[in-house]
Amino acid sequence: RQWISIVIFLYALKYAFDKKLTKYVLTVLLSASFHSSAFLMLPLYFLLDLKVNIKNMLIVITSTFIVGIQFERIIFSIAKRVPFLNASSYIRYFDGRFAESGGGGWAYSIILILAFILMIIYKKSYAKFIQNADNHFVLMVIAIVSSLFSPINMIYSRIQLYLIPIVLVTLPNIIKIQRPKERILFSIIIVVFGLLYMYRSLLINGGQPLPYRTIFGR
Repeated sequence: RQWISIVIFLYALKYAFDKKLTKYVLTVLLSASFHSSAFLMLPLYFLLDLKVNIKNMLIVITSTFIVGIQFERIIFSIAKRVPFLNASSYIRYFDGRFAESGGGGWAYSIILILAFILMIIYKKSYAKFIQNADNHFVLMVIAIVSSLFSPINMIYSRIQLYLIPIVLVTLPNIIKIQRPKERILFSIIIVVFGLLYMYRSLLINGGQPLPYRTIFGR
């Protein structure tokens, strides 16, 4: 259900970029009809108006951390005041194994941070040639901070899933603004690291395809 919700939310970002609040809200509400965690994406519309500078990025980072720290209280308050949102189902994420182990890992944070560093290095070219560049920078910052909470609790892992796909946009854009020879190098590096990441994911998650066997061996 959440992946359906995420796909709809990603489409809603188009309206956020175009400053169409009503369409954004309606699309996010449609997304929330599949998974209520999408309601948390509503304030994102207003954060995207921030200019990309150190002051505003610190505001985003600080506010995201504060929300993360107070998230348990927020969920309990919503569950009490707005029962039809079924927020009470998320209360269990603050108890038991969910509270101790979370649902994410540091690999996502590392990927996001590395991608963001590349965006900073090529900031001028990215801003010049890539549409909605400022929005991409803001989304990356929020995605990074959110991902840092994901190993702590399952609820944070669910939230980060809405924002992680920004990497699928920013990395190709970083390649796009390179010179032809550099594009090849960047593409090879990204593919190699991507394969290593997926191989690691299969290993630690008990993936059945490993060890992989071809028709030439058993």
